[in-house]
Amino acid sequence: MNTRIPLFLLACILVSSILCGCSSLNVRHLSPRPWQSDQPETLTLKFWNIDYSCVREGNQFTITGTAMPRTERFPAWSTWMAEMLLTAYICTPEGNVIVRTTSKQEPGPFPPAHKGIPFTLSLSTGRQVSDPAITFGYKMIILAEAPGPDKGAVATTNPLKSNNAQIFFASQEALLQ
Repeated sequence: MNTRIPLFLLACILVSSILCGCSSLNVRHLSPRPWQSDQPETLTLKFWNIDYSCVREGNQFTITGTAMPRTERFPAWSTWMAEMLLTAYICTPEGNVIVRTTSKQEPGPFPPAHKGIPFTLSLSTGRQVSDPAITFGYKMIILAEAPGPDKGAVATTNPLKSNNAQIFFASQEALLQ
């Protein structure tokens, strides 16, 4: 009986290792667009419109643009952006991620609809990609007001530890497949 337990644990570890090795990221649900060099494009996500243009030199991709908030979709009390991660994905036309990069925005006031958040992202695939597609994702935490000072007059960097009663979280990212 005792010899079965180690064999069972070994089998579980082996199966989980095999399953984890077969997984990949997919962004099909984020509507990847065919790569269009030097043409302005807009991708509409649930909470953001991403206005961007792309430049490609071999395996090097550079994306510049602005993430414009769809303010009508945010809570009316949204005034402070505690966290904003914007991710660009280079993928196959089917949405299988080849490479990704993430830009972290500094905490600050929630951007007005006409201003947005400017970005420049650079990615390198390391290999030739014949028909690349591009899409974006994000993860954000919005507060009703800027975090106030904690005990000792040091501003908090963790929005969940602030005195704000209103916190809004949203995310659209690649899925593990």
